[in-house]
Amino acid sequence: MTKTLQIVRGGFVLPALFLVGAALALPTPFDQDRINAGEYTLAELFHGGAQLFSHRMTREDGLGEAPDGPRRSLNNLADNRLTPFLRINGLDATSCQECHFQIGQERRGGFLVSRDMGTLGGSAGIAGNVMIFPNSDDMRTGFVRNPPHLFGVGYIQRLADEMTEDLRAQAQVIRAEAIATQADVRRELVTKGISFGYLTGTPIGAVDRSELRGVSIDFVVRPFQFKGIASSLRSFVAGALNFHFSIQPRELIARNLIPNDNPNGTLADDRDVEIEDGDVTAIAAFLSMLRPPMESSDGLDAEAVIRGRELFATVGCAECHVPALPINDSRLTLVDGRARQEYELEPFRTLKESTPKTVTWITAPERDSKLLDSVLQADHKGADGERLAGLTFDLSNEALPDEALPRIRPEADGTVLVPLFSDLRRHQMGADLADTAAQVTDAQSITVLHGEFLTRPLWGVADTGPWLHDGRATTLNEAILMHDGEGSEARLSIQMYRNLSAEDQRAVVEFLRSLRIRPMAHTFEPGVRHRSGLIAH
Repeated sequence: MTKTLQIVRGGFVLPALFLVGAALALPTPFDQDRINAGEYTLAELFHGGAQLFSHRMTREDGLGEAPDGPRRSLNNLADNRLTPFLRINGLDATSCQECHFQIGQERRGGFLVSRDMGTLGGSAGIAGNVMIFPNSDDMRTGFVRNPPHLFGVGYIQRLADEMTEDLRAQAQVIRAEAIATQADVRRELVTKGISFGYLTGTPIGAVDRSELRGVSIDFVVRPFQFKGIASSLRSFVAGALNFHFSIQPRELIARNLIPNDNPNGTLADDRDVEIEDGDVTAIAAFLSMLRPPMESSDGLDAEAVIRGRELFATVGCAECHVPALPINDSRLTLVDGRARQEYELEPFRTLKESTPKTVTWITAPERDSKLLDSVLQADHKGADGERLAGLTFDLSNEALPDEALPRIRPEADGTVLVPLFSDLRRHQMGADLADTAAQVTDAQSITVLHGEFLTRPLWGVADTGPWLHDGRATTLNEAILMHDGEGSEARLSIQMYRNLSAEDQRAVVEFLRSLRIRPMAHTFEPGVRHRSGLIAH
């Protein structure tokens, strides 16, 4: 008989889903070498990652920084040295679940109420917005981000991985042909039916990237965060642990990619390494196994949903919000954190330095050729040259934990059509939505300009309001109309949407309301690892 993991707290028995309230010390870390060797089951990684995702971090876990830590110099709002939560520029939470916890609203008794609170991997309301202001004395320049839902992100990473591999392969061919023919070779870069502009190879082995569109100069499709900042779930998780909690992952601190949060040893018992590579992998594994959103007309006007889907394409929304993209190989690899991916060109900058004014295109032929060699030959090797594969599993595996089901079934030819409603490209969204500064990606010499945003995947959009990158849109109709700023690539589509009748506009919104998240189950299998006395069966 299946047992349910339960946490005994304050005389009450709570399902593990609400582990965020338990304030546990982190359990024995997952060992990355054992993960690589396949010594943990996927269920162990899923449930262990879920516990870490919902765990409320404490000082014992490494949460926070010394009074003379790097964030203090950037934030003048917290003069009291004992105040750990600065809210701006982090620390701003104690667990991942504090923000990624809510699934939409539904109408009950004439009122709109939260449909499913406390769900691991959900989205956040405006109160959960992340605020990044490099100069805390000037709140006019910086970023505000509304935490999105995380369902289906394993499929999104695999799509991006395949697109990156394809773009790099095309760049290699263009470059080789230009050298062989001693003539310029200009070709369009297209992967999975999505155009990323043009690349020109030159006879000396350099490439002209000035016509690239929607992707960075290293050809990496970055599918995470609103502007396409993080290249992988691992990058996203490790960076979030540091930003939100000042938890220092081994893979970042060991390679000097983040500033030490205790630079002068003010806190005698503060560790440099506060979370191990294996635990970052476990969190990423949990997220990558989360079930994908669904399309369902239950409780909606089914005829309006069908008409709205057609109108969504007619007005041009589907040109960027592409209904589905194919995965050719459904095996996803979460790379070992010790592996050096060559497109990581330089370390993280401090927050104060993270607002570059311009993007500099590399034009010197000698440097360009070396950089191209570097970005096209990333092979996930460690410092000693040993290949570090990390965790690999099949996204279509129906033997994943019950909470990760159902999966997207492969087509007859083995491909997996992922109905994410995105092209995973960046687009210029115009003055109304533009940030006040460019934003640095996880390859720190590469930035995303003010008005560029990744096409937000719309699967699950019905359950993630408020909408847009900062939650400024309180309805789906508002979110659509706010795409209409000066310089936005979506202006023509929005004008066509405005020309629809009120009934047809409601049909488009009704279609979007059919793109829903499957709630996580409220119970888990028995715990994988825990401290004695805290878990009862």
